[in-house]
Amino acid sequence: MSRYSEGMAQAPHRATILPARREVIEANIIAGTLLGISLVLSFVAGKATNALFALIIVSAFRPSTTKAFRARTRNPINLLFFFGFAGMVLAYALTARSLHDFSYVLNFAPLPLCLLLMWRLEKASFGNGMLLIAWLALIGTAMAVASGAFQVFVLGVERAGAAGFNPIYMGDTAILCGALALAGLLVPGVPHRSRLPLLLAPFLAIVAVVLTGSRGALLAIPAFAAIGTGFAYAHARRKWLVLAAAATGVALMVAVFLVAMATGATRITQMISVMHEALVHWHSDDFDTQVRLDFYLAGIKAFLASPLIGHGWPGMMGAVAEFMPPDTARYAAIYRHLHNDIINFAASAGIVGLASYAAFISAPVVGVLALPRDRQFPARLYAACVLVAGNLIFGLTNVVIGYSFPTDLFAALTICIVTVGREPQQGFQAMSRLDEFRTGGPGY
Repeated sequence: MSRYSEGMAQAPHRATILPARREVIEANIIAGTLLGISLVLSFVAGKATNALFALIIVSAFRPSTTKAFRARTRNPINLLFFFGFAGMVLAYALTARSLHDFSYVLNFAPLPLCLLLMWRLEKASFGNGMLLIAWLALIGTAMAVASGAFQVFVLGVERAGAAGFNPIYMGDTAILCGALALAGLLVPGVPHRSRLPLLLAPFLAIVAVVLTGSRGALLAIPAFAAIGTGFAYAHARRKWLVLAAAATGVALMVAVFLVAMATGATRITQMISVMHEALVHWHSDDFDTQVRLDFYLAGIKAFLASPLIGHGWPGMMGAVAEFMPPDTARYAAIYRHLHNDIINFAASAGIVGLASYAAFISAPVVGVLALPRDRQFPARLYAACVLVAGNLIFGLTNVVIGYSFPTDLFAALTICIVTVGREPQQGFQAMSRLDEFRTGGPGY
């Protein structure tokens, strides 16, 4: 065969390789941008982060997305986000009195819309994707401290995050980044010394939370510590080092708490007494906490009054006001949510809403478990557990799923963990655990 004939024979093969490479490059760029915005730039961009998320999602509305949809993997996240959103559409459609009432379902739209990005990101190719996520999370905690210190000590605001962001969500994001950074320690095949800086992330995150004055974020520390210790102990050769590191971490956290007391961070130091009052007596001398407690109890009663589909998001606060004490009932007209995710879903959408919330919040872990057990699986599962536990705990005292920034962040990190955090092209070349079960493949 002549060289010309050989070249002609190879031409179709080259023609298929070039578009594939272009798709991988595009997926890598989208993934890097999405992670950079989520874990780093959000501490500087503040509320503008929502617009950046929207631009990325809009960029997914391209003809090539149809091709990505056809080539998508059978990850359960597709069904969980779709049917979770469908449940909210159903409940709000049945309770809406106007188109404006129904429009509140758009609060949850980022979750199904992010699937457009996930289908494209399944072609992303990073050698150590979970390590990339870990390093960006570390940079994010440093950015949070720098931004918080600038706001408190230069701009003179009382709580970091008040300038262009929200102190609560800034604290939540910082502590989440601090925990996610430790996922890099579970990626095998990387020199240990090169990953030691990742250990700084939790402590930088705690400093950032102290600057924000957010107490809800600190509630996640015991859960994150338990998850991290469990994963480290399961994969460590010298298990005594894990226990020693855990003890050192507890000592350092106590030290930070004492420093907060000495510097007058009263919101942080009062947290223990407030928690004791709330859990033991369901009453608190802290007025903000008492309003939340009244919201929770009234929200449960409102759910029991309409348990199947709830009262809708606009009608939720009116229904709750009927069950609140006179001295705090007026706050039902001021706030638009009950400062608790589970009760928000229950009171606004009933049992249907609770099923939707379960679908949303479980998606990261279910999605990871459905992927093949590759080299980065432990790090990926750890990150998914942190994301789920964090959002569950953050949602105990504030709205998370259903509010713009934290919903965008949860959706973005979910799809990045299951796409960027896997071995290159693993989703296309290997059978998932669900496919193995269906077909009786290698694992069964």
